[in-house]
Amino acid sequence: MVFCLAALSFFIFGQDGGCVPLRDRDADGIADAGDNCPNTPNPDQADADGDGIGDACEQNYSVTDLGTLGGSHSWAYDINGSGQVVGLAGTGAVDEYGAPVYHAFLWQNNAMADLGTLGGPHSAATGINNAGQVVGLAQTTENLDYWQTTGDGGGPIHHAFIWQNGTMTDLGTLGGDLSRASAINNSARVVGYAEANTRPEECCVPCICEPARHASLWEVGLPATNILGTSIGYDTACDINDAGQIVGDVPLGHAFFWANGTITDLGMLGGNFSGASAVNNAGQVVGWAETGEAALLWPYHAFLWESGAMTDLGTLGGTFSTAVDINNYGQVVGWSCTGDVDCFSVPFAYRDLWLTGSTEIAADSSAHAFLWHNGVMRDLNYLIPADSGWELVEATAINDAGQIVGWGTTGGQTRAFMLTPIPGE
Repeated sequence: MVFCLAALSFFIFGQDGGCVPLRDRDADGIADAGDNCPNTPNPDQADADGDGIGDACEQNYSVTDLGTLGGSHSWAYDINGSGQVVGLAGTGAVDEYGAPVYHAFLWQNNAMADLGTLGGPHSAATGINNAGQVVGLAQTTENLDYWQTTGDGGGPIHHAFIWQNGTMTDLGTLGGDLSRASAINNSARVVGYAEANTRPEECCVPCICEPARHASLWEVGLPATNILGTSIGYDTACDINDAGQIVGDVPLGHAFFWANGTITDLGMLGGNFSGASAVNNAGQVVGWAETGEAALLWPYHAFLWESGAMTDLGTLGGTFSTAVDINNYGQVVGWSCTGDVDCFSVPFAYRDLWLTGSTEIAADSSAHAFLWHNGVMRDLNYLIPADSGWELVEATAINDAGQIVGWGTTGGQTRAFMLTPIPGE
């Protein structure tokens, strides 16, 4: 077809040789075929973030502040298919060291419930399945008796837990002191890490004397198992899908994919290290991988791994990005530096959740939450109302309804958020 331009509208030549106007649903003088907001009038075609979608129709989500348990701050880490959200939130209390106390929460029906602890001051919820079973880690009444990487001479022991029907149950360890649950699938299989009672024979630095931590699987009613079979290491299982496929990482190593006892190394993006954060039911994996670029802080990018190949998802303009979750439609969420000011974060698997929440990404660091789909990474801050008062720093989970949770800042406080797609946009 031949295109012609007249009166600020696009036309095509009809069979009789006359110009027939193309469809212009929003009547803004820009035909739908060339309109970056075909349903919303925007004759100026403004597109501040350059993603091909006009500013006038970028408000795709409403944003909900999930609140706290009485304190000032909260972080959301997972959401299930029913829109139930879990994470950790300040209670308003302080522990014996004067630090704010954080507890695991379950948010549903516009209310946040405190899930308690295993006897100690702190807890965090990291995963929830469609049955509403919640997993995470919680401190017990016992204390560590060896030097930790924090250099504080020890502290309360934390164990993986599963919470269901109002009761928190300790999942135990592999014989050591510590464990953590990262995720639970719809068959109630739980993954995370658990310590063994083995230590390196030589201790050149104190922190290396910590017991080995192993990527672990808890089957229903059974104790933890070391799925990688390593003897000395600090590996972590981060997610499990409904087929029982597990992903995670080995610190100073590579992301792995585990299925029925077979381990696949997912590789890198040109650097030395990588880590997997999540896997969907199609076996697509997301995470972070070093790019091999020459820089002081070893730049890493979000990746998508499928069919044996790792794809770099890029950034929002900065040096670093991490993909944290993927739903069954292949939509990916995470965080990225924007490039205004460079930023840096400890990858998701290594966070000490209750002591720092997600503050490895500083609130003023230029890190922004993103949504990636069909080859395009979009800054979620452009997809909420401009006058919302929010800066969305990290998106941590997305369900199949497209609801997204994470954390950001509003009113000078760090808060858990939920984004809900606006129908028709």
